[in-house]
Parts: sequence; C-alpha cells; structure tokens
Amino acid sequence: MKKILIGILVVSFTVFGLAGQSLAVGFGGYIEGVQGDGEFDQDNSSKFDVDADATSFGFVMDSDLTDKGVFNYRLNVGYEKLDLKDDVGATVELAGLVVANTFGFAIIKKPTFRWWIGPQIRLGFYRGDLDVDSSIDYDLVSLGLGGVTGINFVNDNLCVSTSIGILSTGFAGETDEPGPNRDVDGHTNTVFLNISFLFGK
Repeated sequence: MKKILIGILVVSFTVFGLAGQSLAVGFGGYIEGVQGDGEFDQDNSSKFDVDADATSFGFVMDSDLTDKGVFNYRLNVGYEKLDLKDDVGATVELAGLVVANTFGFAIIKKPTFRWWIGPQIRLGFYRGDLDVDSSIDYDLVSLGLGGVTGINFVNDNLCVSTSIGILSTGFAGETDEPGPNRDVDGHTNTVFLNISFLFGK
C-alpha cells in the first residue's frame, strides 16, 4: 500500500512540475464535503446499504489558475474523515489519506476568471472502527472515478476556487476483530463540494 501511494505521489508531482514550468501555478489549501450512499458486503454476512458522509481538508496545487492554457492539472492531498452508516444505525467511523488527481479543460479562461471541467481519479487509504463495538477495526483502500467542474476567481495573487463533482468509488479491505478476519468490499456513489484557496499567478 505504501509503495502504491508513493508511486502515485511521484507521478502526480512530476505531472504538476512539467505543467507548471509554463503555466500559472497556484498552491494553497482546501476543504471539502462529500455525501451519498452505497452498498457493502462482508464475509459470512448479507449485503447492507450505507449512507456515506465525509469531510476533508489538505493541500492543493493547480497548474493553471487563469488563462495561460486550455489544460490544468489539480492535485489534492488531504486528511479525510469518512462515516459509513448502515440501516440499523451502526456507523463505521474511518479516517485516512486521500489523493485526488483532476484533469481540467477550460470552457472560459480569462486573467481573473476560469471555468473548467474534467475527470477526476481519487485514491483513499482508511483505518477506523465500528462505533458500537470498537474492537472491530477496519482497514480499507478506495479508488474513485468521476467528473468535476469548477470556477476560479482570481484577485491579484489570491484565487478562490469552488468545484462540484460526482464520484463512483470502490472499496476493498478487511476487518480486524475477535476470531477470523473478514474481507470487506463495497461501493458508493457520492457528490462533493470543494472550496480551495490558492496563492500564485
């Protein structure tokens, strides 16, 4: 898992570095909210529906905030708290690292305004436990694919960027509990709202 994460970060920073040589680069922070639903399955148990609710914050960088090119690459690396609540009210409370790669294409691009749209690939690495029984631990990894559109508002060296998107995310992992561990897998369909503050032009 660590090797996969390191590889993804290296590729992300390489892509960003190449793009940033000639474009209007920005660095900063972000906050994000995610909501949706899905379905999970554990060994020796039936499938169950979940409501997914997540919040995250972290570091963001973007290769083109304004009008220097049609393409922009955005990298988000942050901490996310994810709750998966089932039909009977039990919640798997998870926290971990998320890495989102967004490949944007400008619809409108001006020196102080940019509207962009594109696909996103998101990876997550989570640990947590069941709120009604803390002896049941979870380790999960996730891969999400979706689309996002955003608007950048630039004033001098400050950019405020808002974006909204949809994600289809698959999860896989296991529980660590008394007795044999159980494999866990599932998926969620979610919408997210992201607000980023970046500096640089």
